[in-house]
Amino acid sequence: MKSNRHLSNFWNWFAANAEAISSEVHPELLETLDNKLGQVDLRLSWEIGPGRHEPWFLAISPNLDKALVNDAREAVAQAPEIPGWEFYATRQPKQWDFQFEIESDSSDEPIHLNASDWQFVLLRYPDGLREIILTSPNLPPLTDDQRWQAAAIVLEGVLGEEALLANVDEFELVSSIEPRFADKQRPISALKAVMA
Repeated sequence: MKSNRHLSNFWNWFAANAEAISSEVHPELLETLDNKLGQVDLRLSWEIGPGRHEPWFLAISPNLDKALVNDAREAVAQAPEIPGWEFYATRQPKQWDFQFEIESDSSDEPIHLNASDWQFVLLRYPDGLREIILTSPNLPPLTDDQRWQAAAIVLEGVLGEEALLANVDEFELVSSIEPRFADKQRPISALKAVMA
């Protein structure tokens, strides 16, 4: 984590702009938010959405990197009280319709994905490791990075980043599951209950 000066600057800026950020979409404010957090640590990311107890939340995320969890927690611990906002050190589970977008490598248009019909297999290995294999027969052509990103978005959306980091060691997204795992497939909507 960089100096507290960068973190203090970030929170001072956020407090001054929180009302504008929550009132409507301001791309220039979100770009500045990205830049300000990058000055704290380029490896951290952020997410804004409807809060549980307040109208809005800001999550400062370790980007599924266990080595950055304490840095994200330290950043959030410095957050001032801002009316209408709550703060988290990981991305939170979502109440959503499983539809999302990821960036395309070949076009300015994003790739739209609908994970509502995805399935998963949870594998537990003798050494204690847990792996989740997500599967969708209707995936568009995706690179390995895009598959990882799509899987991460869905798993964080269902479980939350903290639970994902704590309970899952590996995950992947495939178009079809190996026949030996076919009878273990469950709908993505059942994942949270299985992991509880």
